[in-house]
Amino acid sequence: MRWYLKPEERLPQPPAAAGDDRMPVLAGTVAWAVLALIAWFEYDDLADDGRGWWLWTAVSGVALGLVGFWYMHRRKLRGE
Repeated sequence: MRWYLKPEERLPQPPAAAGDDRMPVLAGTVAWAVLALIAWFEYDDLADDGRGWWLWTAVSGVALGLVGFWYMHRRKLRGE
């Protein structure tokens, strides 16, 4: 068994799968938003238990999800 093939021995690379990657990012962002909303309403109890950081983790998840969605949407509009 060989670990390396010469370029002329390799099969052609298949085309990239066409799909919309924005939907999983949007679903994850919505999930983080729901969790942030729940943590916001329960913040007093969470803070008393030392888990106040849960709210800020969820807010960070929403923010990163929005940045990721914006980036992917821009790429989709450019045709990449």
